[in-house]
Amino acid sequence: MLFERKPTKQPFALLFLDLNKFKPLNDTFGHDKGDRALFETAQRIQSVLRDHDVVARLGGDEFVVLLREVKELSDVEKIIARLHEEIQQPLDFCDGFSLGASIGLAMYPEHGQDGASLLNYADQEMYNDKQRTRTVR
Repeated sequence: MLFERKPTKQPFALLFLDLNKFKPLNDTFGHDKGDRALFETAQRIQSVLRDHDVVARLGGDEFVVLLREVKELSDVEKIIARLHEEIQQPLDFCDGFSLGASIGLAMYPEHGQDGASLLNYADQEMYNDKQRTRTVR
């Protein structure tokens, strides 16, 4: 479970990631390569995180990241930028095809006091990010 049962006073961030271009990858290269891309993406996400952070796959091409002990929003923004960089690197086993990610952010306690509220907020922010990136690309 991502959230401890005891309330905390320590700020943390919750990121909701949805992969971009995953369906075309699956359709073009097959489900085996899609599964491999999910595994590699999870490793790339983990490589950006600190030892005390947590990543979990929700299902499909969605991931949640819990960034513990967040002191500054700018620290979270740096991690998000690094996540974008890592995820956008070409996949060697798919002829250099690359994915992207839409990422939503929820901060505790500003955006919610419980896991469900924070997840809902981060999910909505992820959809907002997806809309912004569609108009840019």
